[in-house]
Amino acid sequence: MKLRELGSKTGAITYNSPKSIVGIKSILAKAAGTIDPVIKVITKGKSKVTLKDNELAEKYEIDVDELKDFSEETKQLVDKTSEIETSKFTNDKHDDIYERNKGKIIPFTNAKR
Repeated sequence: MKLRELGSKTGAITYNSPKSIVGIKSILAKAAGTIDPVIKVITKGKSKVTLKDNELAEKYEIDVDELKDFSEETKQLVDKTSEIETSKFTNDKHDDIYERNKGKIIPFTNAKR
């Protein structure tokens, strides 16, 4: 049923605990461009992840030594977050975007060093 038929401007459909990854991919492919999907999952490592169209969010608890100064705490956080496997991903689209824009990106990274 379409939203207009219901007199509604927005809507939501929830699928609880789906077991078929192929089925999820199929639904998302068929609806491409017509929905803003929000997918909430719990990983094998028991962390909570939220996937949106252009966003990936995962919650972590990281212990920080509060006796260290700010720069040492920052380094500790960067080191810990660098170990997170789910943040270590890329694909051809990401690589293409980087290649097209690296001339704009590189000057910013070198300026801060």
